[in-house]
Amino acid sequence: MSYLYPVPADAPADGTQIIRQFGQEWLPIILDRIDDLQSGEWFESAPDDIKQQIRELLDLLETDVTIPPQVFPTVANHFHWLSIVMAGNAIARTLTTGQTYDYVSAQNPGAKDDGWKFQVCLEAGDYDVIILWSRGTNRGILHLQVDGGGDEQTLDMYGTSLADVVTTLTFTLTISGNLWVYGSVPAKNASSSGYYCYITGIFFRPT
Repeated sequence: MSYLYPVPADAPADGTQIIRQFGQEWLPIILDRIDDLQSGEWFESAPDDIKQQIRELLDLLETDVTIPPQVFPTVANHFHWLSIVMAGNAIARTLTTGQTYDYVSAQNPGAKDDGWKFQVCLEAGDYDVIILWSRGTNRGILHLQVDGGGDEQTLDMYGTSLADVVTTLTFTLTISGNLWVYGSVPAKNASSSGYYCYITGIFFRPT
């Protein structure tokens, strides 16, 4: 079945209204069922106004149906504490008034091969992926990948002192729709004492 997104306000009020919730592949089935109605005993015994409504419906479906284009968002916002853990410990929030939104989140304790995911719904195209995060001496190297977004990208979160950071990565999405974003921590800086990845949020904006 096709999953159609919000229909433009100027979509024609004709046969489109009838099938837009079902997808174009249902059109032949709908037509067959209406043909069955017209050839059955029920149709012959139906009142004239009902017969006329069925004929008009059939005419609309055969001549005026247009499937409006799928419409997808071009902005997505995600707060890390809502991510789904795929490997490792649960994600915990930590209050830090210096960071935007006053907190950061990380799997706690952090470990090698930690992993998480979340979903966004976006139109295909070029995007800035803005990451709000916190640098420190016990941080890992984040690997980030998006469905239809090509190769994964990395972000070394190690630093000799605590600091709140905003980093922008770029991804080109080749497909539209509901896409999974995957984060993992398979490695760390040689100077780091751990694999923590403290993140506030990840935000998609068209370039």
